[in-house]
Amino acid sequence: MSNEVYFDLGHKLSIYDDIKQLIDESGEWFNYINFKGLQVPHKIAMKDAFLQKLYERHRFSIGVLKMMPYTIYTWHVDNMRRFTINCLMDDVKSHCLFATGRVNEYVHNVIELPYSDRKFFLANTDIPHEVMNFDQTRYLFTLMFDSPYDYFYILEDFLKNPI
Repeated sequence: MSNEVYFDLGHKLSIYDDIKQLIDESGEWFNYINFKGLQVPHKIAMKDAFLQKLYERHRFSIGVLKMMPYTIYTWHVDNMRRFTINCLMDDVKSHCLFATGRVNEYVHNVIELPYSDRKFFLANTDIPHEVMNFDQTRYLFTLMFDSPYDYFYILEDFLKNPI
């Protein structure tokens, strides 16, 4: 079931220090779908070998999404993108849940995307999901693809041609 919702790409963010410095020094946060967003310069992202190889196959832009403490981004699908690749910057107390079924108006069956250790995950954002953040600011390194493809096409590409 988890492969229909998310897939661990087997790589970790190698440019953490560069991104953390960008976060710490930037005053250039912009509004992005109920989050604050920060554009990550292409030259910084391409220092990461995984991102460099991925960019050769699929064009994308990179950002960091900032979620304030004690907030919930309630059930939604990402209308602007059908899939994403994300990496949680720090191990903060938060949960990203995907609805795998609806019991009734108030109850859903869920699966959690197990963000950890700055790992990259491919996520199916066509599935309703929500994010709960607790006592610290949550920073999510995220890729936005210039692609007509969906999650399953990209998953198949990774399974057939791993990076």
